[in-house]
This record gives sequence, C-alpha cells and structure tokens, in this order.
Amino acid sequence: VNGTGTNTCCLLPVRAIEKLGRDADGEMLVNLESGSFTDVPQSAFDKALDAASAAPGAYRFEKMTSGRYLGKLSRLALIAAAKDGLFAPETADKLRALDVLTAADADAFGADPDCGAIAALSDAADADRKTAAMVIQSVFGRAAKAIVANIAAIVFLTDGAKNRYRPMVVAVDGSLFRYSTLLRPAVSEELEAFLVQKHQRYCVCKPVPNASAIGTAAASLLQD
Repeated sequence: VNGTGTNTCCLLPVRAIEKLGRDADGEMLVNLESGSFTDVPQSAFDKALDAASAAPGAYRFEKMTSGRYLGKLSRLALIAAAKDGLFAPETADKLRALDVLTAADADAFGADPDCGAIAALSDAADADRKTAAMVIQSVFGRAAKAIVANIAAIVFLTDGAKNRYRPMVVAVDGSLFRYSTLLRPAVSEELEAFLVQKHQRYCVCKPVPNASAIGTAAASLLQD
C-alpha cells in the first residue's frame, strides 16, 4: 500500500518466519507493517518532520514514503533551499513563509513547474521554478529508492524474481502510487537500475484497486 500511509504484505515460507519456530512446509501471508521500519538513515528534514509529528520516533519509513508526509518533506526541503540561497531573494522570502504544501501539489509542481500548483512560486522566475521542481523531484526520487529497497528486501528474502519472463508482480494499492506523476515512474526506474541491472532480479509494479480489501478477504478465507 502506498497512499496516505505505507505498508507491505508478502508470502513467506513458514520456515523463514523465525518467531513461529516451526520447521514446516508451506507458506504464510505476512503483514510486515513496513511503515514502522526504523532502521533507515534520516536527513535533517526527516528528523524535523518526525519531531513535529504526533508520534515522534514511530513510522519512520512511512514518513519518508507516503502521501501524508511527502508534501511536508518537500516544503521543508524548499525552505532549506531558500535559506541556502538557491532562489532569488523575493522567491526565497515567499518560500520561507510557505505554511502548507500537500503531496498532490508538490507532485504536480515537480512534474510541471509552470502548472501554478504552488502559489508562492506562481510569479517566480523560470530558473527559480525549475530549481524548486528539482528539489521536489529529489524528495519523491528518494521515496522511490526507499520503496524499491523494501521490495528488494522481500525479493532477496524469498530468493525470487529470477525469471525475466515471469517477473515477480508487486500489487500496489493506494492513491499516491496510483495518481502521482513523479513517484510511479521513479519506482520503475529504480527497480530497473537496482534489481535488474545490479542483481538480475525482475519485478513489475501493478496498480490493483482495492487490493487491501481483496487481501483481507483472501486472508479470511485462508484462515477458515
């Protein structure tokens, strides 16, 4: 799931699930609660966002990859860029006063700096708008790298995705992945660069509407 929040579920061999302590055949669907992963490097922006959040120290991975936070991270990065002198003084003043930036607006502006999605930049010079777009693209690009790291961990744990002609399919639900102009192609590029080119592992991400509901129903059927 990659929308307002982030989570991952995968099919694992029972023997690979250490907490079960079972030497048995078969596989089990496992909810990884990947949004709660904490062993990830944090930037100054991540630390500032985390400290100001309702749950400091928790959901670090989600705060780096989900729609609830990518707009906030983009805002912090733009303000830092303004303080570092990357923009003309008038543009920098407007960015430092930017109170709110949603992931949707950041995504739209990062894809098209002439779209007017960020009012503070509507009358900025072309160079400033392009610089702001690059800052936002870097935030979404890093999110893509983190998402691919999550996928790659599952690939290596299961020792799968080795057949180019039968790639591992990652079913993705969530508004961010479905509608973002920046994130989805960035994830595809990172999958190609890291898994395919470096490790000869093959995955494709397929948007699946209502995947969470379908998965819950399937898990209930398997439970019965």
